[in-house]
Amino acid sequence: MKKDKDILKHELVPEHIILSDSDKKKVLIDLGCNQNQLPKIKITDPVVEVIGAEEGDVLQITRKSVTAGTFITYRLVEGDGAALVNKKIKEDKKAKETINKKVDKEDKKVLKEESNLQNEKELYFLNKEKLLPTKLNKTYYLDEYKPKNQGEQDEISESILKLKNKDAEAEDFFVEKIFSAINIDKLKDFDYNFTFCSVPGSKVTKELSGIDNVIEKLVIKIREHLPNNKISNFKGVNYLYRNVGVEESSTSNDKSKEKHLDSIKLKYKNRIKNNVVFLIDDVIITGNTMDACRDIILESEPFDVICIGLTKTKQYKPANI
Repeated sequence: MKKDKDILKHELVPEHIILSDSDKKKVLIDLGCNQNQLPKIKITDPVVEVIGAEEGDVLQITRKSVTAGTFITYRLVEGDGAALVNKKIKEDKKAKETINKKVDKEDKKVLKEESNLQNEKELYFLNKEKLLPTKLNKTYYLDEYKPKNQGEQDEISESILKLKNKDAEAEDFFVEKIFSAINIDKLKDFDYNFTFCSVPGSKVTKELSGIDNVIEKLVIKIREHLPNNKISNFKGVNYLYRNVGVEESSTSNDKSKEKHLDSIKLKYKNRIKNNVVFLIDDVIITGNTMDACRDIILESEPFDVICIGLTKTKQYKPANI
């Protein structure tokens, strides 16, 4: 309830004055006590609220009486926990309402510009003219993949099938594609190290896949341009692996992200922490496998995770891709 300032004019309300720090110190010396020994007055007292006193203030209260004359007392303003909490809640609510009202058309324009700047930041290590974006966070792809059941395949689609069979020429083809999409000069200038990971296939296996081979060759090529210790990969090892096999996304009715979170593990986590991680897959179908791998990697606190698909399938186009 709002307190009326006329309360101070009521004949039964004595004069209340908030003492300055110097006056408070002098009064306490004269009384020979500390402020906590003074009688208390609640911060929720109507007069306290009207004069704007705060917790810890000392009030000088001057009373006038027909029989006793004029006499002065002092009171220490003490807090009321519940009242302070409710007051803070109300103030926060009012502040949020004020902020929301200020988010007008111009503010939305600024937010959009900031979002565009963030997208540019995500592409710092990439040559954006070589990549196509998806609606997934920090996820890009080189080209589209056309499955065989969709008709005659183009060079990219044929190369993907050859890559799955670990064809050396197909591996070299995609090494060049990825290398051209990465801004090597920006990698040189950046203070952090880099790790390259592949998205594991659907089966439990210790054998390197075609995409694993692509990453090994890519790392060798990048190391020709960077100090060797800038890249944390080592030969014959991928960081992500399946510990439980799942049905392939292209044929499975269960395309959920959860099945990948439950079946993919990460090793050598110390080589991930504080690094920029490039997560690479051969074909993005729903994006859920890639997204699950990103979440698993993020648990090891990398500096950033950038996802690149060699291709994105034309066959399955969910809303989030």
